[in-house]
Amino acid sequence: MIDIPLNLRVPPQGRYNRGVYTCYKCGFEPPHYNVVPHMLGLAETSAGVMVVWECPRCGQKSMFHYRAQNDREAFDYAAQLIAFRRGDPDWRMVQNPDWLAAQKKK
Repeated sequence: MIDIPLNLRVPPQGRYNRGVYTCYKCGFEPPHYNVVPHMLGLAETSAGVMVVWECPRCGQKSMFHYRAQNDREAFDYAAQLIAFRRGDPDWRMVQNPDWLAAQKKK
């Protein structure tokens, strides 16, 4: 498990969504499959850390597994959400500073 910052921590809400970026109730898909503008936060569950997001069309909440930035995962939902909430115009390009620091130490 990761240590979720308090400002990103939310209770588990909705149901697990295998479709990840598609609302299972109304079929909404966010532009470029990026749910960050619709994220409520991250939740700890018995199945791992989940991204919790709310469909802007119908209000349905759903969750999918959070994957931290790594060699195979190009971006980090947590880092992008923090930048989005701060109003950073380049929030889509933000990367996790902890992961970047670990790469420099290698």
